[in-house]
Amino acid sequence: MKPVQDTKNVGLMVSVYLVSFGIIMIGVAPGLTWLDAGELAAASNELGIAHPPGMPLFAMLHKGLVSLIPFGDLAFRGNLASALIGATAICLIFRLALRYNIRAIAAGLGCFLAVLSPLFLIHATAVEVYTGLLLITLAAMELILIGHENNDRRVWLVHGLIMGLAVAGHHAELRLMALASTAYLLTRVKTKRFWMLKGMALLSGSVVILYLPIRSIQAPMRNWGDPSSLGTLWDLFWGSRIRVAYGEQIGTLDFDTLTLFLDQLILSAPLLSGLGLLGLLVTAKKKNGWLIISVLVIDLFYSILINPMGVRDQQNGILTVACLGISAGIFIDAMLLKLRHDPLLRPTLITGIIVSGLFFFPGYPLANDRGLDELLELTADKAPPSAIVFVASDHMASGWAYKQVVESARPDLAVIVRQHIGYESSVGPVQSRLPESLRGWKPNSQLKDLDHLNDGWPILWEWASGLDSDARPDHLFPSFPVFQNRRLDDEGFGNMLRIWARPHLQGSQVAIDAVAHLATDFGAYSLSKNHYNVALDYLRWATELGPMAPSRWTNLGVALNAMGQIQSAIDVTRHALDMNSGDKTATRNLVRYLSRLKKWDEAERLVVPLVDDNPTATDYGLLGVIRANQGDLMNAEVHFERALKLNSNQPEAKIGLEIIRRKKRLK
Repeated sequence: MKPVQDTKNVGLMVSVYLVSFGIIMIGVAPGLTWLDAGELAAASNELGIAHPPGMPLFAMLHKGLVSLIPFGDLAFRGNLASALIGATAICLIFRLALRYNIRAIAAGLGCFLAVLSPLFLIHATAVEVYTGLLLITLAAMELILIGHENNDRRVWLVHGLIMGLAVAGHHAELRLMALASTAYLLTRVKTKRFWMLKGMALLSGSVVILYLPIRSIQAPMRNWGDPSSLGTLWDLFWGSRIRVAYGEQIGTLDFDTLTLFLDQLILSAPLLSGLGLLGLLVTAKKKNGWLIISVLVIDLFYSILINPMGVRDQQNGILTVACLGISAGIFIDAMLLKLRHDPLLRPTLITGIIVSGLFFFPGYPLANDRGLDELLELTADKAPPSAIVFVASDHMASGWAYKQVVESARPDLAVIVRQHIGYESSVGPVQSRLPESLRGWKPNSQLKDLDHLNDGWPILWEWASGLDSDARPDHLFPSFPVFQNRRLDDEGFGNMLRIWARPHLQGSQVAIDAVAHLATDFGAYSLSKNHYNVALDYLRWATELGPMAPSRWTNLGVALNAMGQIQSAIDVTRHALDMNSGDKTATRNLVRYLSRLKKWDEAERLVVPLVDDNPTATDYGLLGVIRANQGDLMNAEVHFERALKLNSNQPEAKIGLEIIRRKKRLK
């Protein structure tokens, strides 16, 4: 087996494509999937505006592919379009690997390991932008190498056109790729004529961004951010809302996020990771090996520092998988070279890699996943006519975008993302279509400004606790999978949750997380109704399903405390603080639990920093209790008075001050 010199071998490429597409096709999701899939499918279907940065290139290409697929509903066809793009990307991984002068069998084995990685398959079997991100990046890498091999700068001009299209029309990570590749080419070419032509190529590709304001003016149903003006276009392109919402996480190195990312990469694809990491040592010595390592470093930088939020939803790392696939192929080729004189060990090695890859393959995460479809159907069936549906999760928001835009389902429902209540671009189109349902709304409104929030108008509310809990309507009743302001004679939220969850707990981590969210919500609701046994049951289940969420451990601590299990409440709340030391709610809860056990010094060490940093009435009240029990009644009285100035009903302060004054009167 000699290295393949002709990287244009059509037969090899076709074989790689068919095999990879076959592997992906087995696991293509049968319908609508989680997270952004519904919103992306809706934007593609009507050529609308998706979430930042708008991604017009994705919408147009995906729409074109879906229209060419002659069978299946639109959700399945959208998933299949991602499979077609994913298989093409695998072909480019193969082609790039061959450019490093390795054997076709080694390059093919690297591709085989990459295609079996869950971080690749979860995107190649559902509507997502990440297979497109991968394809564009690999095409750019291919053009850089062709330019090197042929000493042809015209190829690098084509690279500029692709990067212009990518930056203006696709995923934000491609901006880093464009910046890095441009910086590299600056070190290779100094002529003004080249850079003038390169700039024109970049600008020509970037023209795709004009699609956003032109289409926005036509007011499609999916018109995220309404980029019809220069200001709103800029906000969409730079993701201003996302930066505001997640500003504290962007640019912060979180070791829990790093650990989770490595778990997703290494534990789910150990053979790819092991051979790929070893292969990086060989790759570094190869001519142009720097390109593979550079893309890997950029992807890790983006995944861990710029967009750590994506790690939780397995949205990061597809470029890392591709780079490891190439370097694994390079390492396998090096091993085959060492075994060139042993005709028995070489086929044994090849067979062992194939068998091991299949052995470690965890399966297709979305192959039988109809969980979101079922939740949406249940919600639609239970929603009264003209109801307002307040959603909060990406799943429900995206899913309802698909249902109403693509399937024209329940146009009478005013579906509102609660976090976006003040945004004209989000709520304005719904208010124009259903003005009576959203009476009282205007730009920059809050939930409490809606006339029908508490007047008996039918309301459906996702997540009864937590987000916006202070504004939720009165008298919400559980009606799986959401809550609504009328009591229904159904089978019970908890029972239906367990029945629905059973087939999905063996599926994708995203589906499992959705179950954990619902279990958390029902547990918190049960806690608010003093149903402590039920609350404890569901909150324990939620932490088992999603142990990486600190708030779930905090809620479990509240339930354990309510059941009188104080030491257990302390233990799980400490665990929550180990995961997120800045969680003030968990800190206040722990202070209360320690106070119940009369551990005043430890409670004091926790509450004093809260009082020193923008204190609330609760902080003053808790410190007052501690000071009083330490015998410092004078300072206790001061803290209680401060608490009551901020909140006249703060319970610790109200009771504590009354006790101190009673003691004074008795003296």
